[in-house]
Amino acid sequence: FHLQLHRQAKELPVYELSVAKGGSKLKQGRCMGTPSPANPCGGTSGSTRGTLIGRAVSLRTVAKDLSGVLDRVVLDKTMLRGEYNFDFTWTPDETFPRGPGDVDAPAADPSGPSIFTALQEQLGLTLKPAKGLVDVLVIDRAELPDEN
Repeated sequence: FHLQLHRQAKELPVYELSVAKGGSKLKQGRCMGTPSPANPCGGTSGSTRGTLIGRAVSLRTVAKDLSGVLDRVVLDKTMLRGEYNFDFTWTPDETFPRGPGDVDAPAADPSGPSIFTALQEQLGLTLKPAKGLVDVLVIDRAELPDEN
């Protein structure tokens, strides 16, 4: 393809993850037991259909996972260091894509909290819309392949 590209910083809409006025509700954590989907030990699991479970995970990782859920870069502005354990649930809106394992999943409960409300109530964190520099890949050149 003779693909040529470069990275470039571009100002785009982002969310800033910060500590809510009432303070963080996160609990310091460490890995315990055997890693599994319910005990991801050193990471997160879920993030589809309204669940995110973290064990011994940094807020930077949480921001990255929320970026995937919200389809917008989330920047960690919490200033919280260390690793945390949490179980976080919210009601995805109808535009939330279903993953391969979600084909037969029931529709979300419309009376449940949004991701923004649940994040504040359950973890003591907020997401604020902002503009920020985001690294993007820019394609400089691409050619169709030869028939060979």
